[in-house]
Amino acid sequence: MRRNQAFLTGAQRSMRASDAITGIRALSKKCVPQRQHHAFDKIVTDTLLLVQHEMSHKHIKQHLLLDAADARINGDRVQL
Repeated sequence: MRRNQAFLTGAQRSMRASDAITGIRALSKKCVPQRQHHAFDKIVTDTLLLVQHEMSHKHIKQHLLLDAADARINGDRVQL
């Protein structure tokens, strides 16, 4: 069971990285931003996942306390 969970987590990370790269490419081509409503907590969590390796490398510890479950933010996911 743990192997399946580890694989799924790895696959999810790969998808996030792929989405981020696609978005960065779109930014560099100056495409029209894809504005949508996003959950604020999810944006914060995903952003921390992207910088987690760098934080670990620099010995930065994070403490995250999210309490904005209903908060929404309107914008392009990559730009946010």
